[in-house]
Amino acid sequence: MEQSRIPAPTILRLPDELLAPVLQDSVHVEYETWRDDHSEPFLRSCHPTTARALVSTCRRFYRLVTPLLYANIQIQCNGASDDDGELAEAHRTRLLHRALRTNTSLWPHCRKLEIAFGPKSYTKVPFDRESPVHNLTYVACDCLNWLTNITELCIIGWPQPKVLLDTYTFHILVLPTRDDLLYLFRLAIGNLPRLRHLRLHTYDEAMLALPTLHTGLSGFKLDASLRTLDLSGITHVGTNEDWASIRAQAGTSPLTGLKLRHFTQGLQALEALVLWPAKLTSFDFSLPMSDHYSGEGPLTPYDLGVMQRILSHHKKSLSFIRLQELLHEGLYDFDVTDFHSLKTLSLGHDTTGTDTSSINKLVAPNCDVFCWNMIFEDQQHGEDLGSFAQPEEDWLRAFAHVAIARKSALRHIKVIYYPEPYGYVDFEARKTFEYPWDRMDRLAHEIQTHGISLSYNVPTTSREQFEAWRSEKVDGVFFNLVETSDQVDESDQED
Repeated sequence: MEQSRIPAPTILRLPDELLAPVLQDSVHVEYETWRDDHSEPFLRSCHPTTARALVSTCRRFYRLVTPLLYANIQIQCNGASDDDGELAEAHRTRLLHRALRTNTSLWPHCRKLEIAFGPKSYTKVPFDRESPVHNLTYVACDCLNWLTNITELCIIGWPQPKVLLDTYTFHILVLPTRDDLLYLFRLAIGNLPRLRHLRLHTYDEAMLALPTLHTGLSGFKLDASLRTLDLSGITHVGTNEDWASIRAQAGTSPLTGLKLRHFTQGLQALEALVLWPAKLTSFDFSLPMSDHYSGEGPLTPYDLGVMQRILSHHKKSLSFIRLQELLHEGLYDFDVTDFHSLKTLSLGHDTTGTDTSSINKLVAPNCDVFCWNMIFEDQQHGEDLGSFAQPEEDWLRAFAHVAIARKSALRHIKVIYYPEPYGYVDFEARKTFEYPWDRMDRLAHEIQTHGISLSYNVPTTSREQFEAWRSEKVDGVFFNLVETSDQVDESDQED
């Protein structure tokens, strides 16, 4: 009797509207998107161990945490029986499928679904469509039939049939085919009335065909909820007739956002895709330079001038533009001064260059955020500690002063800068370097009186490490800041 009078723990006295956010913060894990200055991670997932522990604590925690545990689901729809990791992922997918099949009350909780096909690597085990781990496409189909509250859908990896005959016969898993892809699109269109974000991500041997994609998505009408199409990997497949067919549907799509990466199609295809939405508000485009070394080359030499002609179709509605890793440096005819809805502009350093002669064209009247990504647009994508020097400081200063002179809405400049902790720079050149974040701080102090802030990510190198690197008398070698000078390989010193 006395035990029944013991008051409940303080946390259990909280009402649901206060307790639920506490539990949510306890189990959620943020996955950082590398170098991205705009897009949030696709999945904000639960930490499974913590979530399971909370679920088993008490009935009230079970009721509040279970929706979080099933809100973001990732499934692996095939695997290789000679790879323990992929085998385990496939078995977990089967167990999740069984839980969903036997407990329909879990279905409404799912908001974000990631469907992965793989593996990308070769396996000595021949593909078997009847295998319990090689072919789990039915799980993806069931999820798209059952989980009708999905708002974000991500489909990763579309391997095409491929067999290598060498010393040994290697097989790559061949699921799914283009017909499988089209079928999943149709399931999504027919069964996911709340779908707002669709991401399709492919690998080297699994490029997306734009005509197939357009055919699958043409069922979305203007009253549909889909708003963002996020594509990574568009192959060269397509004809002038295909692009004419897409252009004929200009202004009929509910999409308001396009995010394109590894887009190697030509100008006609890109323009047709951009014209498809009735009102495009967000456009994100990058063509990684590493693709030029190992993948399909682009059919069009994209530059800011080309992008100007394409984006001008939506200059009245675009509020976000992000362009980087284009083929050619320079502003060309890129001009956003009449993009009156533009709020955020993000460009790569190697795309803009540091010539200030046409910088006034980058200041839109109502743009309040400008992002400048210092990434090296080469195969390695790694800038060094000398990448933000006097030309970069002067260029940003000129940009800020144009905005100040025009009394524009600019309020924030964001520098994306992740220099590698080593450098291939001779000793004499290093002596002239200044700590790059001191340059940014100096500029930030200058412009803050005009109501403009400048921010950057956490420095990757301390001032002490920078000074040690700058004063190290080792020429022509990579010098890691974590190491001391006596740890440098003697063979490198001799070279």
